[in-house]
Amino acid sequence: MAIAFYYQKSFSEKIRHLALKSLQETLGPGIQVEEINLNLLSTTLTLKKLTLPQQKKNHPPPMIQEVKIALSRWSLLTEVLVIKKITLNGLEIVITRDTGGEVVWPSFYLMKNSEANHKQMILVRRIRVENGKVLFRDLQKNWEMAFPYFEASVSPDLQMKNFEMEFLAKDGHVTYQNLIEKNLQAHGKLKVNPDRVDVTGLELSAGDSSLTLHGDITQMGSSRPVMNLLADTDLSGSLLQKARWVTPQVSGKAR
Repeated sequence: MAIAFYYQKSFSEKIRHLALKSLQETLGPGIQVEEINLNLLSTTLTLKKLTLPQQKKNHPPPMIQEVKIALSRWSLLTEVLVIKKITLNGLEIVITRDTGGEVVWPSFYLMKNSEANHKQMILVRRIRVENGKVLFRDLQKNWEMAFPYFEASVSPDLQMKNFEMEFLAKDGHVTYQNLIEKNLQAHGKLKVNPDRVDVTGLELSAGDSSLTLHGDITQMGSSRPVMNLLADTDLSGSLLQKARWVTPQVSGKAR
């Protein structure tokens, strides 16, 4: 019994060390993890309070309260590590447009020359985001949009380069000067590639007003992405009219 406990503890410590080392080699040495736990029975690795390296000044790094990684037990013995599901609990995403018009996206930097990327192949079947938060600040026009509740399901391809994503955000609000629009809802389907996002369908609604978008966003790697979007709108006393971005005489449906 004592020998079995010793080997179990030793194996757990080894997995924790390898997990932290792989994260540092892949995402950068500045990554911080407050706690790492391994459940051998369910083969689940739990990382708590994970902070990614800060890549740009004056912009907070992405933070995740808890990451759960469900591993395939048998894949631990092979050259291909299969991760059945990654659950990101409490992911905080901040997107900012500065006063010069440059959009600062969250930085998930990958170190391309790390040994971890060459020794073992990793396959991720599914990624879930739960209890997330999304905040967009426009410092150029002095307005912001915040969603205190955000959830998403992401299905990556085998190379982890292309992703299909479904998301839901609710209980949001938009503020512009002294104007506030509450009860903002958003949901949609996206296809995300390294330099392009295909918007299959994205709907934003508040009260009796709604905005539905279709199209694509290209040049994602630049500070000024190009948006080619077709919008269907139904305006009725929306913040756009209150802020006089759209004349109050405009109402009804439009494309």
